Amino acid sequence: MRRAILLAFGLLLAAAGAAHAQIQGSGGVALVQGGALVGAANALYVQPGTGATWGLAAGQNGIGNVGGKTVSVCQVLTVTASNAYGTNYVVGGLITFANAFTSTGSGILQGVVVTIKDNETGGFTFFPFSANPSSTTWTDAAVSAINSADTPKVRNPVALSGNTQLASTGFTVYSAAGLGEALAPGTTSLYGVLIANAALSTQFAATGDVQVCVKILDDE
Repeated sequence: MRRAILLAFGLLLAAAGAAHAQIQGSGGVALVQGGALVGAANALYVQPGTGATWGLAAGQNGIGNVGGKTVSVCQVLTVTASNAYGTNYVVGGLITFANAFTSTGSGILQGVVVTIKDNETGGFTFFPFSANPSSTTWTDAAVSAINSADTPKVRNPVALSGNTQLASTGFTVYSAAGLGEALAPGTTSLYGVLIANAALSTQFAATGDVQVCVKILDDE
């Protein structure tokens, strides 16, 4: 009776996924999700048509990978201390977020967070690229001047909102969430630049005062 219930449960879940499956088991429970088997103690996955089988021992095991995964990648920028910067100045040069994507080379930019060890009120904008904008020289503390060859690589500019509530001095966070920006550079790295909207209200005290983090929902 127990085996029959388990088999029926497995077939019902499999039918809701991308592939049909049969589950046979003893002493455990198995879950089919989009044709992938997750969990189980002494469970057996039987592939329809071929009869091929995969066994799972007790514990959390799986066959296949369903859906994407979220990653957060951060980079500490090398900025120029005691410099006022200015409107449309590059902050920290070109930013490379290594391993932001899996081998699929695509995903969705969900959020950007910039933390600064100073109080800054002038504002910043983050520009992601669909590929490495290598035809442009991105010089820190200099006005941005993108090469026309890199113009098609620009994706939606991300306007960042500032907050200084955690400290009266020595702290600012700029962020944007819920972006849903699809990116497909075809590599595992995401490229972007941080641009100052105006001259700094407080000059950076050290070269490591700025960190930029991106949150990516990777394709699998």
